[in-house]
Amino acid sequence: MGTMIEIVLAVIAIYVVFVAVKNVMPIVVSTIVVGGVLYLIFKLLGMLPWGGIGYFLLQLVAVAILLAVLVVIGLCLQQVCVRCKRVKIVVNGFFVLMAFYLLGTDDNVVWYNYIYFFVVALWSNNKLSMRGRVMRLIGHCKDVDMSDMFFFAGIATAMGTILIYQMNFTLLHSTWIYLVMAVVGIIWLVLADWEEYMKSAREVVGFLYQHGFLTAEIASDTLKKHRFTDANEIRDNILSRIESNDEFVTLSGKHQIIFRKDVLERIEIGVKERRDTPAIQADLKSKLEVDMIPSAIDAAIGALNVEVGQEYSPVNKGFMLIKYRFKANPAKAGSKKHRKVYYHTVRHIVETLTDDSEVYPQLWERLRSELNLPDTVAAEGYDIDKCVKELCNTGLTMQGFMRFVDVDNRYSALLEAFYLLDLREGHLKYDALQEWADRLRLRSNEIKIITEFLEMTFRPQSNLQAYIAEISDGHLRQGMEYLLRNIDWNRTFVNLPHYEVAVCAPMSSGKSTFVNAILGYDYIPSSNQACTAKVTSIADNDKLANVIGCTVTKDGQHHFSADVGHEMLQRWNENANIERVLLEGNLQTIESQKGVLVVHDTPGTNYAEDASHEKQTMDFLNEKSINLVIFIFNGQHTTTDDTDKLLTRITESVLDKQETEVLFLVNKMDAFDEENGDDIGDTLQKLREDLLTKNFVAPTVFPIAANAARIFQKALRQEQMTKRESREFAGLYEQFGVDGFDLTKPEWIGGTRPDKKLITIQSPKVTVNGKEYDSRVLEIAMQRTGIGVVAAYLDEKINGGKTA
Repeated sequence: MGTMIEIVLAVIAIYVVFVAVKNVMPIVVSTIVVGGVLYLIFKLLGMLPWGGIGYFLLQLVAVAILLAVLVVIGLCLQQVCVRCKRVKIVVNGFFVLMAFYLLGTDDNVVWYNYIYFFVVALWSNNKLSMRGRVMRLIGHCKDVDMSDMFFFAGIATAMGTILIYQMNFTLLHSTWIYLVMAVVGIIWLVLADWEEYMKSAREVVGFLYQHGFLTAEIASDTLKKHRFTDANEIRDNILSRIESNDEFVTLSGKHQIIFRKDVLERIEIGVKERRDTPAIQADLKSKLEVDMIPSAIDAAIGALNVEVGQEYSPVNKGFMLIKYRFKANPAKAGSKKHRKVYYHTVRHIVETLTDDSEVYPQLWERLRSELNLPDTVAAEGYDIDKCVKELCNTGLTMQGFMRFVDVDNRYSALLEAFYLLDLREGHLKYDALQEWADRLRLRSNEIKIITEFLEMTFRPQSNLQAYIAEISDGHLRQGMEYLLRNIDWNRTFVNLPHYEVAVCAPMSSGKSTFVNAILGYDYIPSSNQACTAKVTSIADNDKLANVIGCTVTKDGQHHFSADVGHEMLQRWNENANIERVLLEGNLQTIESQKGVLVVHDTPGTNYAEDASHEKQTMDFLNEKSINLVIFIFNGQHTTTDDTDKLLTRITESVLDKQETEVLFLVNKMDAFDEENGDDIGDTLQKLREDLLTKNFVAPTVFPIAANAARIFQKALRQEQMTKRESREFAGLYEQFGVDGFDLTKPEWIGGTRPDKKLITIQSPKVTVNGKEYDSRVLEIAMQRTGIGVVAAYLDEKINGGKTA
């Protein structure tokens, strides 16, 4: 048995030398040379008659040679272990072979050799475990490799001492020789200490776990106190090992920063939810117990480059919420109980996650009606846990007599609830979405798809149809298709190019009256005083049956209304805390086919009682990208200081900086008395010449009668008029309809131009103040006010055409 073990050990020794000889060749050669020299000295000393002293010196030389050989064997063993990357298996295999040798040798083994063997084996195994942890965190470097060499030299020396003792060399029969060699082996093992490296690596990784991020500079500062001779290599190795771990992510910006993956995910959610840096910092502390400095958060935000800037504006989202319909809701096919469960679940999710009460009540009424539920359902009590349980009760369900329906509306409910919530809150609530997805028992891959789909719904250019086409799950796909059907027309409208028109004029030029006339409805308050106290914007949406609106207060808050009337507009206009009014409705005179007309009514700039009107107008024009400025003159006073001042400011602030066109309108032309000598053509020509001197090349100038057009529209729609409007109507009908006063003469409008029909006749006769009038004559009178020419001009601009 002992002979077999010796043969195995010999073979292993040969293999070790064969594998490692390349890396330790200099050491091997040096050892052979030194050993040869010592051996010659040893032989020479042995020829001298020195007695005991000479023999002692011979023994010292022999010990030195043996120790050198054992160290070389240890270094060879190290190279084998490093190459095969199975250090623990190789070393423990070596110890097992030694144990078999000791137990199977024919020679008697003294008891203290067993003790020494087991002490070294256990101690080495403990050191080996630490070495494995250090190598995983740091890897090889000069400092670590020195301890590595001591470790393998110690093993080889200790085990070699036992083997040499068992071989019983005559020259080495003295006990002190084996004691020295055994002590040297222990010393090598003591010197093989990785504790300092382990501690330093733990400190670096500990910083990463505690603070959520790590940089090379921080790692260097952490390692400085350990005073390693090769600290930079240790740092680079630690960072390399960390970067290869899936728990961490390295972001490249101005500097490379390593982040915990979960920390980075929380920061990304914070960015998407529009949180600022302090809010993200508080969220990390609350959710992950991570103390992260603001500069690291800012660096992560910069490196992540999360796409949030392309999402719809808060106003667009609010209007999209108001316009949302629950068409073809899949829950409608279910039982009354199931429809109630769907209604209560969607409503509960939204209402528990928002405080808004302006728009949602109307949505819930719309959902109730779509699901054919009774009026009392909103007031009914419900247990949300039971609702969720019922909603999760999926599969074939009997609906009626022998009719089975495959029901699974969890996806529709979750998609719809969080889409509606996002529209008002301004961002997707990721934590709440995850929580409700878990409650509805959705799988992780389904949650990921729903999250991505909801994110895409708020990016104007995302292709939702193509994304849905890749989904194989039938119920999930059904829910996504249902949501897309209800939001697609909204997205199409918002994605159309918007043609921005700013209407500017000094006070009392009839600006607000013109806006109401061109839009076909009294959107803007009008009187002889300065009526428009703030910028009011109106977007044309041909699919809306009523006007919806939003106000923006001085503190940046948005408030919405699903049905805006004249009285509400009046209150908004008078409210000093409101800075902007935004409306959306079907503008009767304009068609939104290839683009959307957005008309901005600006405050008059020469209102002596409120100097802020001029500032509001100019600030708006400077900040907003405008396609067209409509400048309105009072036909009775075309050249005034106020008019010239405003025109100059608009030219300097807008026209010289933007590619903005200008359309000049001369209002109140119906007040001209041609029989009394008023010359409309001369007035228009002088105005054109004056504009040429102000560097307006070939200015487009149209004469209009905005108030007449507005009153004629009200008559044709049979709307209630005030007594004053009724009196004015009679005279204007006579002037434009009977007498043929026409502001669309080619010589006045600069040639033949398209003239748009503004309103469809409902009946052959209209009644105003108890008197009947011919609708066709009234229609002709309407066209003669010049508003149809302006409407045609705008239509051509919006649809990409050119005016004649």
